[in-house]
Amino acid sequence: MNDDGISNFYNEEKQKKIQGYNLAVYHAKNALFISAGVTLIGEVIAYSRYGQMPDFIDLLPFALMFCTFLGLALWTPKKPYTALRIGAGIYCVYILLNALPFIYKYGIEGLFKGLYSGCLYKIIILTLIAKASPKAKLMQEINEEADK
Repeated sequence: MNDDGISNFYNEEKQKKIQGYNLAVYHAKNALFISAGVTLIGEVIAYSRYGQMPDFIDLLPFALMFCTFLGLALWTPKKPYTALRIGAGIYCVYILLNALPFIYKYGIEGLFKGLYSGCLYKIIILTLIAKASPKAKLMQEINEEADK
Protein backbone atom coordinates (compact mmCIF):
# COMPACT_ATOMS: atom_id res chain seq x y z
CA MET A 1 0.00 0.00 0.00
CA ASN A 2 2.74 2.41 0.93
CA ASP A 3 4.57 1.80 -2.35
CA ASP A 4 1.40 2.65 -4.31
CA GLY A 5 1.11 5.97 -2.48
CA ILE A 6 4.71 6.88 -3.26
CA SER A 7 4.41 5.87 -6.92
CA ASN A 8 1.14 7.80 -7.26
CA PHE A 9 2.78 10.88 -5.74
CA TYR A 10 5.75 10.49 -8.10
CA ASN A 11 3.44 10.10 -11.12
CA GLU A 12 1.40 13.17 -10.12
CA GLU A 13 4.56 15.24 -9.74
CA LYS A 14 5.81 14.00 -13.10
CA GLN A 15 2.49 14.98 -14.71
CA LYS A 16 2.74 18.48 -13.20
CA LYS A 17 6.24 18.88 -14.62
CA ILE A 18 5.08 17.70 -18.03
CA GLN A 19 2.17 20.15 -17.98
CA GLY A 20 4.52 22.96 -16.95
CA TYR A 21 6.92 21.98 -19.72
CA ASN A 22 4.11 21.95 -22.28
CA LEU A 23 2.97 25.40 -21.15
CA ALA A 24 6.52 26.81 -21.34
CA VAL A 25 6.96 25.32 -24.80
CA TYR A 26 3.60 26.78 -25.84
CA HIS A 27 4.62 30.28 -24.68
CA ALA A 28 8.05 30.03 -26.30
CA LYS A 29 6.57 28.76 -29.56
CA ASN A 30 3.95 31.51 -29.58
CA ALA A 31 6.62 34.15 -28.91
CA LEU A 32 8.58 32.99 -31.95
CA PHE A 33 5.51 32.66 -34.21
CA ILE A 34 4.29 36.12 -33.17
CA SER A 35 7.79 37.49 -33.75
CA ALA A 36 7.72 36.09 -37.28
CA GLY A 37 4.27 37.62 -37.86
CA VAL A 38 5.18 41.02 -36.44
CA THR A 39 8.34 41.04 -38.56
CA LEU A 40 6.24 40.23 -41.63
CA ILE A 41 3.75 43.01 -40.87
CA GLY A 42 6.56 45.50 -40.14
CA GLU A 43 8.31 44.77 -43.42
CA VAL A 44 5.07 44.94 -45.43
CA ILE A 45 4.32 48.34 -43.88
CA ALA A 46 7.86 49.54 -44.54
CA TYR A 47 7.75 48.53 -48.20
CA SER A 48 4.21 49.85 -48.71
CA ARG A 49 5.42 53.33 -47.80
CA TYR A 50 7.54 53.43 -50.94
CA GLY A 51 4.68 52.41 -53.22
CA GLN A 52 6.83 50.08 -55.29
CA MET A 53 7.59 46.40 -55.36
CA PRO A 54 10.90 45.57 -53.63
CA ASP A 55 13.63 43.63 -55.43
CA PHE A 56 14.53 40.07 -54.52
CA ILE A 57 17.75 41.28 -52.89
CA ASP A 58 15.72 43.66 -50.70
CA LEU A 59 13.48 40.82 -49.54
CA LEU A 60 16.25 38.28 -48.93
CA PRO A 61 17.24 39.39 -45.38
CA PHE A 62 13.59 39.60 -44.37
CA ALA A 63 12.80 36.19 -45.86
CA LEU A 64 15.74 34.64 -44.03
CA MET A 65 14.61 36.24 -40.77
CA PHE A 66 11.02 35.11 -41.23
CA CYS A 67 12.05 31.52 -42.07
CA THR A 68 14.48 31.47 -39.14
CA PHE A 69 11.75 32.44 -36.69
CA LEU A 70 9.41 29.82 -38.13
CA GLY A 71 12.12 27.17 -37.96
CA LEU A 72 12.99 28.07 -34.37
CA ALA A 73 9.30 27.96 -33.41
CA LEU A 74 9.05 24.45 -34.84
CA TRP A 75 12.25 23.42 -33.01
CA THR A 76 10.97 24.83 -29.69
CA PRO A 77 9.51 21.56 -28.29
CA LYS A 78 13.01 20.05 -28.19
CA LYS A 79 14.95 23.00 -26.73
CA PRO A 80 12.66 25.94 -25.85
CA TYR A 81 15.19 28.13 -24.06
CA THR A 82 17.90 27.57 -26.63
CA ALA A 83 15.45 28.42 -29.44
CA LEU A 84 14.47 31.66 -27.69
CA ARG A 85 18.09 32.67 -27.10
CA ILE A 86 19.02 32.00 -30.71
CA GLY A 87 15.93 33.91 -31.84
CA ALA A 88 16.79 36.92 -29.69
CA GLY A 89 20.39 36.93 -30.88
CA ILE A 90 19.47 36.64 -34.54
CA TYR A 91 16.85 39.35 -34.15
CA CYS A 92 19.40 41.74 -32.63
CA VAL A 93 21.75 41.08 -35.56
CA TYR A 94 18.82 41.68 -37.92
CA ILE A 95 18.12 45.03 -36.27
CA LEU A 96 21.76 46.08 -36.72
CA LEU A 97 21.83 44.90 -40.35
CA ASN A 98 18.68 46.89 -41.07
CA ALA A 99 20.43 49.99 -39.74
CA LEU A 100 23.28 49.67 -42.27
CA PRO A 101 21.48 51.42 -45.16
CA PHE A 102 20.72 54.34 -42.83
CA ILE A 103 24.40 54.55 -41.82
CA TYR A 104 25.42 54.55 -45.48
CA LYS A 105 22.95 57.32 -46.33
CA TYR A 106 23.10 59.55 -43.21
CA GLY A 107 26.35 58.66 -41.46
CA ILE A 108 26.48 58.02 -37.73
CA GLU A 109 23.15 59.80 -37.25
CA GLY A 110 21.69 57.17 -39.55
CA LEU A 111 22.64 54.49 -37.04
CA PHE A 112 20.31 55.99 -34.48
CA LYS A 113 17.66 56.60 -37.12
CA GLY A 114 17.91 52.97 -38.25
CA LEU A 115 17.76 51.62 -34.73
CA TYR A 116 14.85 53.88 -33.81
CA SER A 117 12.73 53.18 -36.90
CA GLY A 118 10.16 50.51 -36.15
CA CYS A 119 10.98 50.84 -32.47
CA LEU A 120 7.55 49.71 -31.29
CA TYR A 121 7.53 46.37 -33.04
CA LYS A 122 11.18 45.75 -32.09
CA ILE A 123 10.26 46.26 -28.44
CA ILE A 124 7.22 43.98 -28.79
CA ILE A 125 9.29 41.14 -30.27
CA LEU A 126 12.10 41.38 -27.72
CA THR A 127 9.57 41.63 -24.86
CA LEU A 128 7.73 38.51 -26.04
CA ILE A 129 10.98 36.58 -26.21
CA ALA A 130 12.19 37.87 -22.84
CA LYS A 131 8.88 37.10 -21.15
CA ALA A 132 8.85 33.48 -22.36
CA SER A 133 12.53 32.84 -21.51
CA PRO A 134 12.50 32.17 -17.72
CA LYS A 135 9.91 29.38 -17.84
CA ALA A 136 11.48 27.91 -20.93
CA LYS A 137 14.89 27.87 -19.23
CA LEU A 138 13.53 26.16 -16.13
CA MET A 139 11.60 23.58 -18.08
CA GLN A 140 14.52 22.85 -20.40
CA GLU A 141 16.78 22.29 -17.37
CA ILE A 142 14.20 19.98 -15.77
CA ASN A 143 13.82 18.07 -19.02
CA GLU A 144 17.59 17.70 -19.43
CA GLU A 145 17.94 16.44 -15.83
CA ALA A 146 15.18 13.89 -16.42
CA ASP A 147 16.95 12.63 -19.54
CA LYS A 148 20.19 11.97 -17.62
